[in-house]
Amino acid sequence: MSKYVAFDVETNGLFPDCPGGCLVGGPSILCAVTMVVTRTATGTMLCDPAIHWAANPGQTMATAEVDELLEYLLISNAKGLVPMTWNGLGFDFRVLCANCSEAKREDCKKLSLNHVDPMFTFFCQRGFPVALDSVANAYQTMRKSGSGADAITDWSEGTEDSKKRVLDYCERDVAVLVAAVAACDMMERVAWITKSKGKIAYSDRLDVFRTTSECLCDSEIDNSWMGSDRPTRLSFTRWAI
Repeated sequence: MSKYVAFDVETNGLFPDCPGGCLVGGPSILCAVTMVVTRTATGTMLCDPAIHWAANPGQTMATAEVDELLEYLLISNAKGLVPMTWNGLGFDFRVLCANCSEAKREDCKKLSLNHVDPMFTFFCQRGFPVALDSVANAYQTMRKSGSGADAITDWSEGTEDSKKRVLDYCERDVAVLVAAVAACDMMERVAWITKSKGKIAYSDRLDVFRTTSECLCDSEIDNSWMGSDRPTRLSFTRWAI
């Protein structure tokens, strides 16, 4: 059995276009949800109750609150639980690093480079990113219930009800992540719905539980066919190295 801490953060926006992968000027965190999951067999994930992390309604998480979340991830990792995200190397961990205290930043960077991010694993094989909801759609697992823009609108209402709606949405995103990863694990590959033809496509055989550091040991795939503005591994990692 292997244990993971699946998590997702909701923010009040995105990072600006920043060739240097900067941490300054990025979005603030509205809330986050973590969920301990145990891989009991191939394609089978046993989920513990979700844990909610959030500021007061309508407010963003303070540095101390972000540090508390990071400390939880670090302590869990020290106990053998590996963080798991979808595009966490490119976004969620970067957001955490931008909003935590200076004292926590190096730990955050190290953790980001040694966690399980099936989206990054897929990117390293195919050379382009894939959305979580597209994978969930292809495998017909549970789907996302809204969008980040919806979460921002709800959070801005500043009520306990609106806070609960956003936390519920974030928790569902984590559940979608776990279900999609379990399906990929069972099939030993990532499936997604293509944008051009709307059909299901499949990756080559893929271990979705490889860590980001393991993926970085592989040769970088040639995705020059995507043009000069194509994503590269450095697009995901430059803020952390």
